[in-house]
Amino acid sequence: MRIDVLMPTYHRSRELLQALDSLRNQTHVNWRALVVDDGDGEGVRAAKQVGDPRITAFLNPGSGQVDARNAGLEHGDGDVVMLLDDDDMLIDPDHMAKVCDRLAQGPALVHRTGWFLFYESEREVAREPFQPTTTRDSLRDDNTILTCGLAWPRALHADLGAFDPSMGSYFDWDWILRVLGADVALHEIPEPGVGYRIHGGNTSGNPTAKRTAAFERFCRKHALTLEQKDHLTVHRERREQASD
Repeated sequence: MRIDVLMPTYHRSRELLQALDSLRNQTHVNWRALVVDDGDGEGVRAAKQVGDPRITAFLNPGSGQVDARNAGLEHGDGDVVMLLDDDDMLIDPDHMAKVCDRLAQGPALVHRTGWFLFYESEREVAREPFQPTTTRDSLRDDNTILTCGLAWPRALHADLGAFDPSMGSYFDWDWILRVLGADVALHEIPEPGVGYRIHGGNTSGNPTAKRTAAFERFCRKHALTLEQKDHLTVHRERREQASD
């Protein structure tokens, strides 16, 4: 079972190389990384210097992170699609093997809890476990699924299509709800196994107008009335609730 890993990147060559190292450390070796550079080619150059034939890198033929992932999707032909952003990583070396073990049993949306990795000046300074309870119903209130390591059978795209570019940063939550709406099983691999890097560029504590507009489109599409939050905000809210 081959896994196509969709990896959009934008001016993060150092982080990208760390993410690629986490793939190369996997016990499951049948994968292909599709690195789609949304910048000036820095990511392409970094990916090529690794010298691993399983890594393919090219410039984004479109614009933005969703176009980049859709381009990666079009370039791949593996059995499984997996998401891994350029600033995240697979910490459990058996993560891919566990994904394949589950998908060998039938279609599912496979996700994993993990750790928030807090970085300052390119150095990890702290980490916190992120292990929320996630159900089909809870995903209509908060997105508690980390994109890193999220995987599903490629065959789902034949019926559901590609990612929706109009969803912007919320493309993953939109895709999750579309998959679950098609009555596909939701499966969580036990124990934390992925790392989600926290830095100034990936939090929405002060969301931009573009991000807010995408969130509003997402809510209208799925008939939801929600407050705009990021993963870290959801994590801290739930931690406070548990301590009360």
